[in-house]
Amino acid sequence: MIHKMFVCVEPPEFVVGAKYKFAEHEGIFINEGHNIHGIRHYKFNLQGRIRLVSSTLVFYKFVSDNPQGKMERRAVSMIVRRLIGDDCFEW
Repeated sequence: MIHKMFVCVEPPEFVVGAKYKFAEHEGIFINEGHNIHGIRHYKFNLQGRIRLVSSTLVFYKFVSDNPQGKMERRAVSMIVRRLIGDDCFEW
């Protein structure tokens, strides 16, 4: 069984392309936006729509608690790499 878990993060810790949860939304971090009335905003992709999100919100980052799945995915990637001869293949 795979469980979804989120941990609280501060905006300086954002990683481009990572998924974050805030308010009732989930979005992919794009980059820093700009200051609006002295408050920093960040650009997020929310289901294909680009939105500026205030830094005053509480942000959460997705963390998987499924290390078994990660090990299995890595093993499959290694086997397929050998079979197809592509050292860069990633499952």
